[in-house]
Amino acid sequence: MGLREWLRDRFLLGPITEWPAISYEEVEFWSKPGVELKGWWLPAGSRKCVVLVHGGLRHRGDASIGTIQLAEGLVERGYNALMFDLRGHGDSGGEWKTAGYEEAWDVEEVFNWVVADKGILPENIVLWGFSMGAAASIEVASQNSRISTIISDSCWAEFSDIMRLRWDGKMFFRSLHNVLLQRFLLGNMPAVDPVKVVRAVSARILFIHGREDMTIPLTHAEELYKVAERHHPGKNRILVVESASHVGSHRQGSEKYLDEALRFIEEKRAQA
Repeated sequence: MGLREWLRDRFLLGPITEWPAISYEEVEFWSKPGVELKGWWLPAGSRKCVVLVHGGLRHRGDASIGTIQLAEGLVERGYNALMFDLRGHGDSGGEWKTAGYEEAWDVEEVFNWVVADKGILPENIVLWGFSMGAAASIEVASQNSRISTIISDSCWAEFSDIMRLRWDGKMFFRSLHNVLLQRFLLGNMPAVDPVKVVRAVSARILFIHGREDMTIPLTHAEELYKVAERHHPGKNRILVVESASHVGSHRQGSEKYLDEALRFIEEKRAQA
C-alpha cells in the first residue's frame, strides 16, 4: 500500500460510533462484484422510503452532517429511512477506488433491495445523496428510469473542476487546502461527471447547495440545474442555503432543510 492509499484510509471515518435513538434494523446487501454492504433500516410503517447516500470519506453515521438526525426526522414524518455504507467506507466491504462509478452499483443494488425485500414501489423511493453520494445517485438514475426522485446535496458537476484552484481573491486561499488534499488523496481516481449524464435522468431533482461551499462551489449546482431544466423543464428545483459550507445545509437549519426537501418530494406524490 502506497502513502496515498494509506493516508486515504486514515482519513476515512473508521468504525461507526453513533447509532439511531429510535428503532432500527441491521441490514446487509450484496453489490457487484461480491461486495457486502452494511446498513440500517429505520421503519416508519409506511409504503414510502428515503435512501440516504453519504459522500466520500464519510459513512452512514457521520455526525458532522447529522445524517442520523435527518433519518430520524424522516421517520417522524412517515418515511422509512435506509442508511448504508458505500463500498470501502464504514462497515461495508470492498475498496474505495472510484468517485461515483462503482458507488452507483451500490446505490442501484440498495434501491433494488428496497423494492424486493420491503415491497415498496419504485416511484415511492427517494434517493437522497451527499456530494459523491449525490453524484452516484444521478449516475444510476441516468440508466434506470424507475428512479423518480432525487435530493442532490452538494454535488459536483464535473469532477476535474473541483481539483482546480480558483483565483478570485478569498476563494483561492479558502480552497487551497481542499484542492491540495483532494489532489493528493484522490489522485487520478476515476470519477463520474453528473453534468454529462443529468440530461438522461427522468427523475425530478432538487439540487441543494451551500453558498459558502469551498469544496464544491455553488456554480456546480447551478450548472447541473440549468442542464436538467433544459432537457426536462419544470421538473427540477434548486435550493441555495446561505452561510452553509460543504454538505452543511442540514446543520445550518435542519427543520427548514427537511421541510423544503419534503415539500419537493410531496409535490411529486400529489401529481401522481
